[in-house]
Amino acid sequence: MSPALALFTSCLVSGVIVPVPEDVPLLLAGLAISRGEMTLASALFAGGLGTLGRDASVFGAGRLAGPRVRAFVDGRPRLARALGKLQARSVRQREGIVFLTRFAIGARAPLFFAAGLLGVGASRFLLLDVLGLAITTPLCLWAGMQYGDASVALLEGMLVHQRPVLVAVACGLGVGWLARGWRKRRAVAKQRRYVKPD
Repeated sequence: MSPALALFTSCLVSGVIVPVPEDVPLLLAGLAISRGEMTLASALFAGGLGTLGRDASVFGAGRLAGPRVRAFVDGRPRLARALGKLQARSVRQREGIVFLTRFAIGARAPLFFAAGLLGVGASRFLLLDVLGLAITTPLCLWAGMQYGDASVALLEGMLVHQRPVLVAVACGLGVGWLARGWRKRRAVAKQRRYVKPD
């Protein structure tokens, strides 16, 4: 397998089939460029196209899953309210999140799936993703060319420390959501207690 095809395949399955972000193969490609094993143009094309294919596939899966998720949520009032609040965000806010997600190492696939689920426009998504790729892909390749193995080790260290942080944030959001529901139920029960019967 040629280095360009290997890079394309690695980026295409990154974060979905393989639990590694595309930044790692891009950094390794930068290292290969510095050693003369690959050209910058082929790395940019293969890495960008593979990552764009992954992003578009995940986004499309979110769009396809949308009706089923909404049907599942409709029978559950709390989930329906939460989804409604997310969808009520302005188009500009949702598009801004799509662009910023391109810089969120290790969290892109689920966030792009959510973007498809929440109804972000396909053409707008692709435009914002391509703009983000035009920044992150050359940056990763440059880091691999300049710093080689050290940049890969640094990224691996970031991922190791990022996972507990993401888990802690998710747990905190879950606890906050449960606490909010408990407070509402308590307030309703208290109100019913003080309502006098006719």
